[in-house]
Amino acid sequence: MELTKLKSCVELLLSVTPEARLTSLKNLVVNNGGFWTVPETTDHTKPVLYEANLHGVPAFASDPEALPRNWIRAANNALNGLAS
Repeated sequence: MELTKLKSCVELLLSVTPEARLTSLKNLVVNNGGFWTVPETTDHTKPVLYEANLHGVPAFASDPEALPRNWIRAANNALNGLAS
């Protein structure tokens, strides 16, 4: 995990509007070789667990809209752990 890339992704996600964060996270994951399990349509049987994994930091949510917030939290935890 490269700290500067991880930090840059967190900063980018925090700089966009909350409404744009899911799309921004998806673009970051897809363009940087991450793992994205959110289908284009989410009108299927519940419960579902969605995952976004970027730069070795995974995040999970039962609602896709929560993925950016969860990923930012997980990335900050990783950054704080690596800094100490």
